[in-house]
Amino acid sequence: MKRMEINSPDAPKNTRAIKTMSNGYVVKLLPLGELRPHEEHDHDSALQLSRLMAMDGYVSRPVVVEERTLTLLDGHHRVAALTILGCKFVPSVLLSYEDPRVYLDGWRSDVAVDRDMVLAAASRGYLLPKKTTRHQLSPDLDQIKVELALLNSD
Repeated sequence: MKRMEINSPDAPKNTRAIKTMSNGYVVKLLPLGELRPHEEHDHDSALQLSRLMAMDGYVSRPVVVEERTLTLLDGHHRVAALTILGCKFVPSVLLSYEDPRVYLDGWRSDVAVDRDMVLAAASRGYLLPKKTTRHQLSPDLDQIKVELALLNSD
């Protein structure tokens, strides 16, 4: 996969940094506190991921966010790891649920998932169990390299 670097610390504060991936997705740095999770995460996995990110010094994959509601669709562990590291921003791809590149499926056979369920969980703060939903993109996201220092800056 092609690597992309976001290295624009002088970007406007409201959008922070914007970069277009080779497959057309736009990566923006969003404030962590604005994202609305819809699903629980495993704290031990997030802690392990935060340690790997700290060793690497960067994030290698953006999270996926529903653009209208700021519901976190994919990347709950990455967001938790960045929170553990004290980051203020997260590299994000904003997409509409109506975008044909977004596909929602479930990990579990005992729960039927749909978009309304995801958005309701995020808006009410009543999180679904971890690994309930699976959001996939076609084409998939490129690898990125966003330095942690950029995610910590005001």
